Amino acid sequence: MKKKLLLFCIPFLISTGLFAQDTTSYLKAKQLKINAEVIGGSFSYEAKVSQTNTLYFEAGAQYGISYRYSSDFGNDYRYAFSPLISIEGRHYYHFKERIAKHKDINHNASNFWFLRTGYTFKPLSQSAGYTFSDALSVMPGWGIQRNLGTHFSMEVQLGVPVNYYPAENSWYVGPGGGFKIGYVFK
Repeated sequence: MKKKLLLFCIPFLISTGLFAQDTTSYLKAKQLKINAEVIGGSFSYEAKVSQTNTLYFEAGAQYGISYRYSSDFGNDYRYAFSPLISIEGRHYYHFKERIAKHKDINHNASNFWFLRTGYTFKPLSQSAGYTFSDALSVMPGWGIQRNLGTHFSMEVQLGVPVNYYPAENSWYVGPGGGFKIGYVFK
């Protein structure tokens, strides 16, 4: 498993050198945010580790909803509320182009490539019949982060998560993404 994960990470690590712009860093040294997601919320801390790269730590909760189509009266909704943690390596690029167009780059407002590893814990609360277990996830992808005023930010991510469910010893690979509105404290 460790060898597969290492082989999976090598292309990402090599690609970060391909997009290097120069030695000027436009990244904020660190920032703390609270995020509202489509279904859930989180706290995040981002720290600069080089001129174009950051580590992004996140802890939060997500709400999962499912509906069984065979229900005639619409009463077959199920839900689960689960805590999660993740760590993400980000490689930012596109700062020079944004500056040339006189666009805001505060709070790391730019495009980025990322590799996220996360863990979703068993639900704290769930409806009867909803089967959900803990999961380990690795997701490479692309994202954008933009400012919405002085303290707010918007983030969109697209990627392909690889999820492993240890209780069922099963895997899932498919499209994934996220949308967040955050309040930047610092």
